[in-house]
Amino acid sequence: MSQDVGRANCFLVAAIALLILTGPAIAGKFDFNPDKYPFVHKHNYQADVEGEGYVMVWQKIDTNNLSLHEYMHGSGTFDEADLISSEQTSSGSGSYWVYDWKEGWVKNLVGASSTISMIKQNEMVYAPVSFSYGTGWYSRNPIQYNSLFKDKTVAKSYQEGAMMHHQIEYAKGYIGDIAVDINCTAATEKADGKGYLGMRIEDDVTAGTLHFGQLMADPRLSKFTGKSGGKKVTAYGHKEAWKNALIEMDANYIGSFHVKKNMNVEFVKYRAKSVEDWLPCCSGGFFGIKDSEKIYPGVVGIFDCSCRETAVSSFRPSWNTSMAQYPNDVYRYKP
Repeated sequence: MSQDVGRANCFLVAAIALLILTGPAIAGKFDFNPDKYPFVHKHNYQADVEGEGYVMVWQKIDTNNLSLHEYMHGSGTFDEADLISSEQTSSGSGSYWVYDWKEGWVKNLVGASSTISMIKQNEMVYAPVSFSYGTGWYSRNPIQYNSLFKDKTVAKSYQEGAMMHHQIEYAKGYIGDIAVDINCTAATEKADGKGYLGMRIEDDVTAGTLHFGQLMADPRLSKFTGKSGGKKVTAYGHKEAWKNALIEMDANYIGSFHVKKNMNVEFVKYRAKSVEDWLPCCSGGFFGIKDSEKIYPGVVGIFDCSCRETAVSSFRPSWNTSMAQYPNDVYRYKP
């Protein structure tokens, strides 16, 4: 074939790597995506491609806890549109203090938060194609492309130990829509966090194979490190967690199919809460706090008298708070 066979009326709009970096951060106890650090950034990508020829696309988007992998190849005619966005909204550098009955005032770290989303529409028809290149050998001996279609999407949420997989392979025709949403939001002092992984799919495949998978590991068996007897140890491991998965789904279709799938998992990451207020009338009270830690407690109860009411309600005999009273012998201070 001549070079005309490879004409591709392509329109590509790529707002690629719109990165707003606010400084590096060090991976910590909340960062589970291997070697991916929580750099605060924002990324957007848009593409609209139409043409005839051979196509190979490889895309991988990561944050410290999330991952999206997209791969596609094939020869023939194509009409494709993509919208991808990701954001590392926080690096996990904050902290807050809560009171625990056994441990006293405990410092809680705030984990990093991030999101990834993708919407993609594809319409493909397989055909063998050939191209002539340059002015030498390949101008006289065109390169042949004869590739059935493959389209693969893998979404992972590492902190939750969850993943979803969508794959089309060896297809002669494909019309499909897919939307992916992944969210890892850390708990803070005032709000619970959330984890979300969702995939919405509609496929119309001609003479090919389809695979859909969903997996969620047992969080009790996930890999973590700690110290025992002053030595660093690793307890359990991801392999054991995957073997004993809480959710495991595997669906496969071979032939020509029209398929709709809607998969999602959602998690709540509860924030740590103090067990008491800091006023002196509450058990322990402000003056029972270490001097070095008195700047950390909150001020809940100082103006609404809830702390006083709690203390007075426990008095025996009861104390009538509707009038001024002097303590009797039961309540009188005795040096």
